[in-house]
Amino acid sequence: MQIAEKENLHITYAPGYDRVKNSPDDALLKQAQTAAAAADVVLLFIGLPEAYEAEAQDRKSMALPPAHNALVDAVCSVHENVVVVLSGGAPVEMPWLGRVKGLLNASLAGQAGAGAIADIVTGRVNPSGKLAETYPLSAADVPCAETFGAPVAPLYKESVFVGYRYYDTVGTAVCFPFGFGLSYTTFAYSDLQLCFLPDDTAAEVSFTLENTGSRAGAEVAQVYLHAKSSAVFRPVHALCGFEKVFLQPGEKRRVTLRLDRRAFSYYNVEEKKWCAESGDWTVEVGASSRDIRLTGAITAAFAGSRPNAPDYRKTAPLYYTGRVSHVPDEQFAAVYGRALPPQTRDKSAPLDLNSTISDGRDVPAVRVLKKVITLAISAASPNPAQAEVAVHSVMSIPIQLLISMSQGVISPPIAQAMVEILDGRGVARPLFKILGGLAKTIRYLPKLLNTVS
Repeated sequence: MQIAEKENLHITYAPGYDRVKNSPDDALLKQAQTAAAAADVVLLFIGLPEAYEAEAQDRKSMALPPAHNALVDAVCSVHENVVVVLSGGAPVEMPWLGRVKGLLNASLAGQAGAGAIADIVTGRVNPSGKLAETYPLSAADVPCAETFGAPVAPLYKESVFVGYRYYDTVGTAVCFPFGFGLSYTTFAYSDLQLCFLPDDTAAEVSFTLENTGSRAGAEVAQVYLHAKSSAVFRPVHALCGFEKVFLQPGEKRRVTLRLDRRAFSYYNVEEKKWCAESGDWTVEVGASSRDIRLTGAITAAFAGSRPNAPDYRKTAPLYYTGRVSHVPDEQFAAVYGRALPPQTRDKSAPLDLNSTISDGRDVPAVRVLKKVITLAISAASPNPAQAEVAVHSVMSIPIQLLISMSQGVISPPIAQAMVEILDGRGVARPLFKILGGLAKTIRYLPKLLNTVS
């Protein structure tokens, strides 16, 4: 609002939702609809609050809070010129995307974020950002959906097929592709030329980039490589270079990028080093991983190139298709090169300072301890969202780490006493240790909450 006043803009503000609550508030929605109906343009500021996105915890889903989605639906029902300003550090599902006129991804903006947003929405600044990750349509489309959230040892079965390298290889529809980003102007790509340097140590990719619009602006031109044949499994293409180019309206510029030997290499797990691969390659130049404007062919002939790559065609054939969302354990083990770690904790193994509170035995004393910790944290935090994050953090952090993070609130004797209770070794003696430090713990609990949340 302060930024808007400096811009001499007439702004009507309506909260739309309670920041610390997930459920829609009918009264706030009606207030937002009334304000929106009288406006020329509506800016909706939504995103991931503290309880949805924080350190020391995984997100439960890709969904935005129901209150935020409800606000978009409610306002779009009374106004057609709606722009969403999205805050958050990771992709989210956007069921309302087809109903809004624009979307500005503010990511995790810092203290000058409001001014930057105002500069873009008022047209003072021409946006030139590009997405550094793919935005899938839903969590079900993510290649690790099947293994995500494993409590002990999640299996990263994707191998090289992470992000766009998976989505583009299998042709999955996405919300926004890797490298995507709009501008208030337009750009044209032309005249692609490819060559290897005389010593065959690197390839040069050059092309002409032109600002064909009426605004000065910047484009992030991206170069991808596709191996026409390979001794190893590879994604359909991989980013190997990019350059941000600022151009005035009508200006043309020759852009040259150099691709060194590493761009054509794979990591050979048997030889434990990067190996460049000779052969025929396709060079792709574009505005995103799915907006390729120019393509050309080039042949690499590297000295010392070794064809004896690991061959998993018989033991892990799915990796040669890129369809890694449902890889059997035995195929992943073949690529992993060793036995897979256990997926569940051995409940018979004794707990120690590297264990977490959530590892505790399912016995009455442990259940009481967890309940007391939850109630104490909730009582000390005025913000329910902050309390939820803090409870999860305390429950999932190794007890040994709590000693250093608590700045003396949890001493080594208290931590060891917690381990004894969690391990079911008795209550009386360790409880006496804990009660001895309880007064100090209560006094410094708010400080501890600020540390873990």
